[in-house]
Amino acid sequence: MTGTQRIAPMSATGDFEDQYRRQRLPHDVRVAGIVIGAAQLSHVLLLNDWALFGPTPTFWSLLAVRAGFGLLSGMAWMHLSRNPAAGKFDLTLLVWCLALGALTSFVATTRPPGVGITTMLGVLIVTIFYTFVPLPLRWQMVAAIALSTASILYATRVAPAAGEIPLRTLVIILVIVNVVGIGASRDVQAWRRLSFGGLLAERNLRADLEKALSEVRTLRGLLPICSHCKKIRNESGDWEKVEAYIRQRSDASFSHGICPECMQNHYGDLGPAPF
Repeated sequence: MTGTQRIAPMSATGDFEDQYRRQRLPHDVRVAGIVIGAAQLSHVLLLNDWALFGPTPTFWSLLAVRAGFGLLSGMAWMHLSRNPAAGKFDLTLLVWCLALGALTSFVATTRPPGVGITTMLGVLIVTIFYTFVPLPLRWQMVAAIALSTASILYATRVAPAAGEIPLRTLVIILVIVNVVGIGASRDVQAWRRLSFGGLLAERNLRADLEKALSEVRTLRGLLPICSHCKKIRNESGDWEKVEAYIRQRSDASFSHGICPECMQNHYGDLGPAPF
């Protein structure tokens, strides 16, 4: 059975998925750290909050929410940096994504009508969930659909104004983004698993080859052999029968017989060789 034949049935089991996630986890942790760190740049928008609201309760609420998100981001990053198991990694990153969606939705509710950039920011984050967040597709969908639903609910409460995206247009955009994101993420993750399956099959084949080569014992170099009795001089200078010398240094064994020429020379009067 070849390595390829072994890997085919494994791909349908949890063993293959466990191996894949363990292999991908260090890379996913790095990517998650980059995404979490990049999201902290959104705190610069506190300047916009101050410009819009000044020292009002709305501003202090935004400050508290952004600070809470920053604290949660730090805790998530510290937990992920410890290389947790895949299940805990997924849960931590999913909670962080939902928190990011909640922050975006809350900020949207504080913006006055006509600030369409807030709605488009939600569309951008949905796209990021599918393209950059290293989660299995089902968890990407949970975070993206939750934020999409929140964006639509917000749009239904706000009358269209200059610069605001109409509700129907927003729904169409979000549906397209989710459909395209699901398809793209599914293809990328399937390709990654296929590549890992090929790598695993190659490792199995290499292990089989190394095992087979380790079982092959060969004789190399010049063998000093007696021209009369055909004994071979070993490393210690003793002369051994050729059968014993080869048997000790390889996996070969011997069965004895008589060739026709020797049969004729030594037993010619007994008739033709029986071998």
